[in-house]
Amino acid sequence: MGSIRSFASAASAAWLKSANKPFIIIATILIIVAIAEAFGRVLGDGTKISILVGLALVTLVVPRIETFSFGSDGVKAALNRIDANNIAATSEMDVNVSQKLEQILREVVAIRQGMGTAAFASDGPGAEDGIALPEPANPDDPQKGRFGGTEASNGRILCATVEPSTLKGSWCTVTLIVRPSRNKSPVTGPVIFYLHDSFSPHRYVVTAAQGEARLVFRAYGAFTAGAIVDGSTLLELDLAESPNVDAPKEWRAR
Repeated sequence: MGSIRSFASAASAAWLKSANKPFIIIATILIIVAIAEAFGRVLGDGTKISILVGLALVTLVVPRIETFSFGSDGVKAALNRIDANNIAATSEMDVNVSQKLEQILREVVAIRQGMGTAAFASDGPGAEDGIALPEPANPDDPQKGRFGGTEASNGRILCATVEPSTLKGSWCTVTLIVRPSRNKSPVTGPVIFYLHDSFSPHRYVVTAAQGEARLVFRAYGAFTAGAIVDGSTLLELDLAESPNVDAPKEWRAR
């Protein structure tokens, strides 16, 4: 339930910081008044209703206007360009929100089925893990040493890609991947990823697709991640030290 509150708080914060919020509020008020006019709740006519709806549309378009000018050809306005960075940022945000929502829904289903919040407790394994993990020994890097200390085991490999985030300047987008070793069978079923416990949630259950399982998230610095695949195979990846992780030097050092 803590992750649900965390997600709601993040959504609320994003709304409060939105530069478009005043325009959306104004447009909403105009639409409400127009509807009231249309149903005779307040005095008015068709012309006023048309004006109100028009003003609402203009209000929604205003934040998207990049240039505005008067000339012999009349009024000219150009909307903001949708460039590759905007598309990348939208895609990155969609993946993050989708995976977070999926994990939250898993928690809700588990609670409704009577498993209780203990199945998803931040300091222990969930019911789907099928294995008891040792208690964290390193408070600064809690997953360190809990998953056997190896990136490859039983024909499975835990690896990662790290790229600068399009949403947060000094942060990076990390993609953890559990895939089969060469000539081994594809990864199937649920794979459980463990992140640093400063993440909420820090435990994700991802169903493998196309022979591998992926978890995408943003992080300010490196840490050790763990994974459980095939019900009992443990994998551990140190994002700061592994030679198989290509990441910015300053990010690794944080």
